[in-house]
Amino acid sequence: MILALMLAAASPVAACAHPALTPSLRSSMSLAIRRGAGAAQPVKAGEISDIMDGGDWRLVWATPAESERGVYFLTRSGSSWKYIDVWGGVIAPEERASTIAWAQQRGRKVPAALAICFADALLAGN
Repeated sequence: MILALMLAAASPVAACAHPALTPSLRSSMSLAIRRGAGAAQPVKAGEISDIMDGGDWRLVWATPAESERGVYFLTRSGSSWKYIDVWGGVIAPEERASTIAWAQQRGRKVPAALAICFADALLAGN
C-alpha cells in the first residue's frame, strides 16, 4: 500500500505514451476489442479518441454509439492485442490510489507508470 501511495505522488508524464491515431491503428484496436468483448462492447474505429501505451499494455479510450465512454484494457499476445477489461465512469481525487490499484490488478500486472497515467487522465476529465 505504501508503494502505491508513493507511486501516486508523482505522475510520470514521460511514461504516458500516446501513439498517433492512424486509421490502421484505430481499426486494429477496434477489431481487438470486438474480438474480446464481443457484441457487448461494439467499438468502431471512428469512436476511438485516444490510446495510451505502456509496455505490453494498451489503454483505448472510446465512446461507442450505444454506450458511454470507456477505457478498454488490452495486453499484447504475440503479435496481436487481447481484450482484458473495460473501465467506465469518472473518479474523485480521493479515489486516485484505489483506481491505480484497480488498473494494476487487470490480468497480468499493468505497469505502475501506465496505471498512474490512467488515473490522472480520468481526473483530468479524459
